[in-house]
Amino acid sequence: MLKSIAAGIAIFITGLFGAHSAQPAIQGQLTAAAVSAVDVAPQSIALASASPFDPPATTTCHAGYVASQRIRKRIEEAFGWIKTVGGMRRPMLRGTDRVGWAFTFAAAAYNLIRLPRLMGIAA
Repeated sequence: MLKSIAAGIAIFITGLFGAHSAQPAIQGQLTAAAVSAVDVAPQSIALASASPFDPPATTTCHAGYVASQRIRKRIEEAFGWIKTVGGMRRPMLRGTDRVGWAFTFAAAAYNLIRLPRLMGIAA
């Protein structure tokens, strides 16, 4: 009985957070018998094997996908810096013109900080 409850909890956790979050000891108990003992629909086990956020295999097999991920990291790094260091997480300005100016100013500051690294000058 305790094993079936643990299996039900594992199925619930993997349904919420994906297959990687459940403990390996509990993952081994995700069988059809454990599912029928807990009275859980078998779809939850099928859905726990792959995350809905994973791109399809036809997308990730191209060389362009790797290049786009590398560029995406660079772009996200700039926006992250602008939001945290540049103060644009919650701008204390009114109007799109002023917020746009503050964003441009923060982006220029980020570019100035990156400039020595891009030129190869040791800081």
